[in-house]
Amino acid sequence: MYAFTAENLQAAELFCKEKFSTSEITIVEDVDGQTFDVVFNDESSSNNKGFAYSLEDAVSYITRYNGTNESYFEDYKSGSVQVVCNETEEVVFEDEII
Repeated sequence: MYAFTAENLQAAELFCKEKFSTSEITIVEDVDGQTFDVVFNDESSSNNKGFAYSLEDAVSYITRYNGTNESYFEDYKSGSVQVVCNETEEVVFEDEII
């Protein structure tokens, strides 16, 4: 999983075009005033962190801790972790927990 900020969007676009097909790329833009939480899911349960992070901080939290035993990452191995907008409940990012 790769996350890029608006400041390096041009580099991100070049990188993604080399690595992925167009159908594999999703661009998510941060919207002013929206906050995001991190939600863990598996076949039988779900937990959230209760964060009110920026989109960038929520994705960074996942990239930093996925694959570790931090927080719910240990409990939800082989499940999924999502970034969910607190205001709209829209899932804006999802990754498999490794």
